Amino acid sequence: KSKTKVVVAMSGGVDSSVVAALLKNQGYNVVGITLQLFDYGKIGKSKGTCCAGKDIYDAKKVCNQLDIKHEVFNYESIFKTELNDRKLFNYPPYLKLIRIILKNKNIEIVKNASDWVYNILKHYFPGEILGPSYPYVIRVRNYYHMQILIKIEKKFSRKKTHQILKKCIESFHSIGKYRNTRVNIDVDPY
Repeated sequence: KSKTKVVVAMSGGVDSSVVAALLKNQGYNVVGITLQLFDYGKIGKSKGTCCAGKDIYDAKKVCNQLDIKHEVFNYESIFKTELNDRKLFNYPPYLKLIRIILKNKNIEIVKNASDWVYNILKHYFPGEILGPSYPYVIRVRNYYHMQILIKIEKKFSRKKTHQILKKCIESFHSIGKYRNTRVNIDVDPY
């Protein structure tokens, strides 16, 4: 086992520290890594921030105690680029994203069902509604899938969002031909 290298993403918290210790005790060659996503100087040792000063310090301290190698990878520029792209194209964390997946064994029913849901939702949500469209894999375990993405500004009420979706799905399932259509709702799936 000692020749088998295992990389553990280290935050300095309990979970990653315990995993690293257990693997080391089992004889693996453990290497701890931490991603630096923010400017270390600006964040410092503040709590409540992921992958910055305090986390890096804590991870390094744990790795030293366990006598394992620790490396820090500076992903600050990649992280900034990703955040800028997300802001530009209205994706989380700047907007709420809700993915609705409809599933039915009959492809025509799932197409019609997703059109019905889309037409109802576009009257209630002020943001973008994308779809309906096929996901990357359109058939899983004999069920055809269609998806709808709703982009909602963060200031839009969560309670109102929940009420609209609940009413829409209840109305949807009251239609006989759609009763066997399954509906999954996923908030901020990406």
